[in-house]
Amino acid sequence: YHLMGLIKKKQGYFKEAIKIMEQGLEIDPTAVESRYNLANTFWSAGRLDDAIATYDDVLKAQPDHVNAWLNKGRTYHQMGRTDDAAECFRKGTEANPQSGRCWENLLATKDKIDNDDPDIEGAFRVLKNMPPFGYEMQCLQFALGRVRWRQGRMEEALAHYMTANKIFKQTSRFSVNDDLVKLQRITQSFDTATLAPHMDSGVQSPRPIFVMGIPRSGTTLVEQIISSHPLVMMGGERRDLEQAITTVKRRRRPEPLYTDWVKKITPSECVDVGMAYLGLLPAEEKGTECI
Repeated sequence: YHLMGLIKKKQGYFKEAIKIMEQGLEIDPTAVESRYNLANTFWSAGRLDDAIATYDDVLKAQPDHVNAWLNKGRTYHQMGRTDDAAECFRKGTEANPQSGRCWENLLATKDKIDNDDPDIEGAFRVLKNMPPFGYEMQCLQFALGRVRWRQGRMEEALAHYMTANKIFKQTSRFSVNDDLVKLQRITQSFDTATLAPHMDSGVQSPRPIFVMGIPRSGTTLVEQIISSHPLVMMGGERRDLEQAITTVKRRRRPEPLYTDWVKKITPSECVDVGMAYLGLLPAEEKGTECI
């Protein structure tokens, strides 16, 4: 059940994956990793409250489960609950002080950087005892680089960034040429000639309000302002559209690349994506009409 659920999740069939994983947990309720993967699948499906509850179940059984603390914190952060997110990341660093991912996410929750901040001091103490390689060190170095940059200590920030990038280059398969090919495909697929015929396709609905922008550009603030209206509920950074597109795209055999599929998308597929997307949105909170 566990493996079949993971396969369905990887395929983008989150509802089926959740059902299979829950059946497996009925057989063996003590399977902590299975429950952890169920929580991750709830998150992928946009069911954030269920994800939080399931991460809690994992942590009751295994309080030092670092990844559960990390992903629970990320889920809270996505929901706009920054203080709760920070506490989860902090718990993760207590469970494993050398979890660079937890330190990175914890320090990213800081509205301001104080020299005597105990979290920042703790991160620098851990740095002295960590192996000088690996992904966790990479995350910690990037995080401390951002700290020093925000403090105006640019030479120290640059040193942290250079160390992090050196580790990244040693472990990644990044290729500038591969990225240029991907960008070219995107440019060719999302041109006016391709999109114009579908301007009136899809499903008309007043419920979703889309806020788009690059990271750290103020989209969260805009969302919080809009959702302060009594008719609007906060949605967070959702992946429902990605899931809806994946579900429809995988009906084609063989499954095409996303950019190739966009070039050949049909009006009926636009409708299917819209319906699938609306079906994935969480239930309306009392008194709200939009998300």
